[in-house]
Amino acid sequence: MHTIHALHGFLGLAEDWDPLSAQLMDAALIKHKLFHDRPIEPFWDWARKFNDAVSTRQCLEPSLPLLMGYSLGGRLAMHALRDAPTLWKGAILVSCHLGFQSEQEKRERYASDCEWGNCFLSEPWDQLMHHWNGREMFSGDSFAFKRFEKDYMRDLLAKSIETWSLGNQDNMREAISEMSIPILWVAGENDLSYKARAQTVTLRNPLSRVWIAPGSGHRVPWEQPDAFLRELQKFLTDIRTHHEVHTAHHLEYC
Repeated sequence: MHTIHALHGFLGLAEDWDPLSAQLMDAALIKHKLFHDRPIEPFWDWARKFNDAVSTRQCLEPSLPLLMGYSLGGRLAMHALRDAPTLWKGAILVSCHLGFQSEQEKRERYASDCEWGNCFLSEPWDQLMHHWNGREMFSGDSFAFKRFEKDYMRDLLAKSIETWSLGNQDNMREAISEMSIPILWVAGENDLSYKARAQTVTLRNPLSRVWIAPGSGHRVPWEQPDAFLRELQKFLTDIRTHHEVHTAHHLEYC
């Protein structure tokens, strides 16, 4: 049985995945919290501890573990995949940025995220949410989450947007292209910059594919839930079939 470990985006909540979890067939969805369970740590420190926790769970409840991440969760997921490539049997990466190539781009993004961090510490919440949802990356979206201040600790949000800034992230393009596991890479048709990046992604495994979600912006699983579920189920079926065939061949020649 597949077990999908799901990582939400910035300002996300674990329960964002509930509608998907309710409809998944032959797969269990484990929803992880990013802003509540432990201190915010740099990418590779976070990845190592996350993988250690998943490995411990695998010992207790063996399954075929897959990693799914949306936006910031996808960027964290890439580091976890790179940190423990033999742990994971597949990945679903949604609206995910591979990282900048130039140091100048990194510096500019880090400075911008530090400004956002200050906003999350001091700006009135409703005004802050209006500014956040007005960002260019959400301009093609037909869906927006309603977020309430009571569900967050502002200092953790500020810390996370700075620590997990794209300015601090390695460029993961080569790492992703070298991964042997199957990867479903997802971007929205109306999310133009992420769509353009998705169309240049190189994936090694023959079961891997890039899916551009029609009529969707950045928040694909919630803008096009039925279409996303279909693509995800198809991806899971392909992995399961491949695993069963591989296992049968192995037993035949033992």
